[in-house]
Amino acid sequence: MAKPLSKRIRKSFRGTAKSVGRRLDSTLPGGSPPAAVLTGAAIAGVAGVAGVAAAVGYLRRNREKAATFHVRANGEGWLLVRDGADDPVAEFRTKRKAVQAARKTAAGSAPSRLVIYTADGAEQVSHNYELVRDA
Repeated sequence: MAKPLSKRIRKSFRGTAKSVGRRLDSTLPGGSPPAAVLTGAAIAGVAGVAGVAAAVGYLRRNREKAATFHVRANGEGWLLVRDGADDPVAEFRTKRKAVQAARKTAAGSAPSRLVIYTADGAEQVSHNYELVRDA
């Protein structure tokens, strides 16, 4: 199942900050608590910036490989179409069923993007699905 990137960044940042804090406590035995706290905050800030930079790089790399799916109206029904494919992935009678199937397909093909259109062809909403890696 795909998780929003912001949750993964927060989780990574918390883990990094805790690790830095433990390492700082073990390496500064005689340091005053305010200095240790300030140093820890500075190191955690640098680690946070590095984490954000890594996340941006991750997104750029995976967007190039990401599949894009579209839910579009087609006469009396709805089509689920994948970019680059000649034939639709599936056809549905209702938009609701098409969107349900598209969400499952896009989540299972992460990293991917799903774009849902209105009956007149205007883009209604889009969703990005990212890979979830167990830490």
